[in-house]
Amino acid sequence: TEVGMLSKLQELDLRSNDISGSLPTEVGMLSDLQYLILVQNDITGSIPSEIGMLSQLRYLGLEENDISGTLPSEVCMLSDIFLIALDDNRDNDDDDSPDGYINREDINSWCESLR
Repeated sequence: TEVGMLSKLQELDLRSNDISGSLPTEVGMLSDLQYLILVQNDITGSIPSEIGMLSQLRYLGLEENDISGTLPSEVCMLSDIFLIALDDNRDNDDDDSPDGYINREDINSWCESLR
């Protein structure tokens, strides 16, 4: 998709836009992105592992969608991330990945448990 061509984009806020489908893997090409806010849409599927390529990402807001699957371990590469918001998505009780509102400390703990 063309979203990958926006490499200088720093903030993408598309909350409440009735966006459906899965997150494209090309999102990982947004190398300067700091804030990805896709709250209250109809996004399905899992978070692509390419999210770990967003080295500048500070906030990932995906609340109130229909995201499923586990949090990809590639989020452990996001050294600037301070919050991942996954509240009100499909429950994944069968895995150990965090859900809800995940702060830096929780991310560090989870990443440490993967080692």
